[in-house]
Amino acid sequence: MKSSPRLALHRRAHTYCAFCPKLCRFACPVATQEASETTTPWAKMTSLHHVAEGNLPLTAEHAASYYACSGCLRCRSFCEHDIEVAAALGSGRAEAVGHAVAPEAAFRVIEEFAADRASAQAASRRLFGSPSAPARVGYAPGSFALRQMPDEARAGYEVVKALSGQAPRVIDEDPGFDLLEAGDEAGFQAACRQFLDELTGLQQLIVLDPDTLYAVRHVAPQFGLESPVSCLHLSELADAQLTRFSRVVDGVGRHRYLDACKLGRGLGIYDPPRRVLARVLGRAPEEPYATREQAECSGAGGLLPRTRPETAAAIACARLDDHRRAEGQMLISACPSAQHALSAAGDVDVRGFASLLWESLSQGLERDEQR
Repeated sequence: MKSSPRLALHRRAHTYCAFCPKLCRFACPVATQEASETTTPWAKMTSLHHVAEGNLPLTAEHAASYYACSGCLRCRSFCEHDIEVAAALGSGRAEAVGHAVAPEAAFRVIEEFAADRASAQAASRRLFGSPSAPARVGYAPGSFALRQMPDEARAGYEVVKALSGQAPRVIDEDPGFDLLEAGDEAGFQAACRQFLDELTGLQQLIVLDPDTLYAVRHVAPQFGLESPVSCLHLSELADAQLTRFSRVVDGVGRHRYLDACKLGRGLGIYDPPRRVLARVLGRAPEEPYATREQAECSGAGGLLPRTRPETAAAIACARLDDHRRAEGQMLISACPSAQHALSAAGDVDVRGFASLLWESLSQGLERDEQR
């Protein structure tokens, strides 16, 4: 294969990894669950390096290893050089799609994107209808939440409405992060541009899904796409109005907050959700044994549930096992995809961040009405 400009952009990353003594191998949730040397960050990046340098052909076998990544960024937390493994492997995925050697599941994600977006928009109309007046604040629940977690999408809407004092304009376009993770860079740029165009006239956008916020805040600017408005996660909006929240969880329990990969490591948003949950729970949530920058992955990202479903499910089960061993009760996630994966993996009480916030706010509103 001829040298690719796309892969050349990540030459430092894949070269450093290829000659590294595998110091981050334990950090990868995929390699841990599969117990496979070929899915360690070192092996995936070494394959990418030799393909980029023309020493190996880009085959379906090599391409499959680029999809053995949840995009959790955890390996970066243990890397002395802050190598962006997920971004480099993303370039490999794009090459794999361009050379028609990507896994079939990746092509299905690309082919089904338009239908999934239409399904999310239909769900949005059922949940929210159309705003009756122009809104200054927008709310983006994310395509996955609209399709798979409608109660969480609705709860986020009600929180934004209560805290902003107006019914927000629902942005049900999809910025196309799944397309990027599948390897369709052009499709991502088109979808993201369409998403950003929908923000015209807003003063602020509140986002529920960390993947959506990560795509808009972090990834889009790398393609020359900039949001016309300030974009915040729901936890950041709530954190600015902490006094609006009160305790809703009875008793003292071992309730834990599991950092969402793109919200925490991706965007550095660690403290806002913790401060809000401290109000809602009556005390700071307990921490898992690995937390914040080193937090474990739920297995829900990077298209892993589509490309390696058994591995994704095993990672989610491992997180529940960790929680049970530490005698945990409620497990809280600010990521709809992670909440869905963890809920499907076992009988632990997994709660969504938005639902807990709306429960707290709605109780306060009821008390106000009774006065």
